[in-house]
Amino acid sequence: MAETDQQCTSPDLHYSFIFYLNGDVSKKESDTIEEHVRDCIKCQKHMITIMLVSEALASSPEWEKARKMTAAITKATSPTKK
Repeated sequence: MAETDQQCTSPDLHYSFIFYLNGDVSKKESDTIEEHVRDCIKCQKHMITIMLVSEALASSPEWEKARKMTAAITKATSPTKK
C-alpha cells in the first residue's frame, strides 16, 4: 500500500489532536496519541495541518479580537457568584 493510501486505524483520535496540542488531555491520552501519531503517516499530516492552522490563527489580529469578544460575552452571560 502506498504511503498516501494508508488508512488510519484510529480516526477517532483526530478529534483529540487539538486538545492534545493545547495540553488539555491526560498523560494516558497523551501517550496514546503520541504512540499512534508516531506510526501513522496520515495522522502525522493531520497533526501538522492543525499545528499550522493554529499558529496562523494565533498570529492574526482578527483572532485576538475574537478572543476578546468571546471573553466579554462569557463574562456578561455567566451567572454571578453570591
